[in-house]
Amino acid sequence: MKHNYIKLLPQPIFKNIFHLEWELSSKCNYHCSYCPSNLNDNKINFPEPNKFISFFQKLKNIYPEKKFHLTILGGEPTLWDKLIDVVKIIHSLSDAKIHLLTNASKNIKWWEKNLELFDNIHFSYHPEKTNKDEFFEKCKLITKTKKFLAINCMMNQKYFNDSYKFAKKLRDEIPYIVVILKPIKINDTKELIYYTDDQKDIFLNEPVLIHKTHPPKTGISFGSSIMNTIDKNGVIKRINVSQLIIKKQNSWKHWECNAGVDSMFINMNGDILRCLSQPTLTLGNINNEYNLDVNPMRCPLEFCSCKSNIFISKKQ
Repeated sequence: MKHNYIKLLPQPIFKNIFHLEWELSSKCNYHCSYCPSNLNDNKINFPEPNKFISFFQKLKNIYPEKKFHLTILGGEPTLWDKLIDVVKIIHSLSDAKIHLLTNASKNIKWWEKNLELFDNIHFSYHPEKTNKDEFFEKCKLITKTKKFLAINCMMNQKYFNDSYKFAKKLRDEIPYIVVILKPIKINDTKELIYYTDDQKDIFLNEPVLIHKTHPPKTGISFGSSIMNTIDKNGVIKRINVSQLIIKKQNSWKHWECNAGVDSMFINMNGDILRCLSQPTLTLGNINNEYNLDVNPMRCPLEFCSCKSNIFISKKQ
């Protein structure tokens, strides 16, 4: 695929930051119709905490000059009874920013008790399962602390209009919130489920809904969907990641990619991946041997399947 730029870079706020994503297990209390079964089949249990702590310490030693942003995701991570203990250990070892991606199913009391342990929260709103009123109250609780809160609003075709209306309600009534209208792909492919032309226009024209108050400047913004493109003349332009996906412009095959240098992904089996889209190109396993000293690579993929992969620096 040809692009009218030669570099795709995150915003400057992410300079010298190492993004580490940790997928805990396939245990989830939701079973949404559009979610791949391997993410909620409950077959893979939560990990051994000491294995990850050891891995994290070694990674810090390899990149002592970098600041770490750790994203913890599912299945559903808040089901893990060791989650809070592990987060506290990570805080004791480093100044890493910790981001939690959750379906927000834990009750208000859990959030009141544990909210301060997380630097940013990313809720996923699932219209098939979520109680809107309870979800709304949890969003209000989090934003009262002026923490950055992003919402992935899953735009299931069946509930599209209702979800869009709820997304606008969140945007209009809750300060410090960013709502991302997330299109659903077919079986984790490049192809999207069926959307009408009007629905596609909504994705293209308003993929991110932001409250009139700007999100708090916490030094970290996992909800950001904006990248910078740089053309051969050095001209910088901003581009929205969701729009790249909708327009099917999310292919950078043979470009030099910093996957494994600026970021890594640990899947629920403990495999250490340069990025989520390359499950066969592992750097090892946190339960066995691994090599973390890596260089940029030429991308072998036909397309990037998710935002976290697109967010990695790339150049021709």
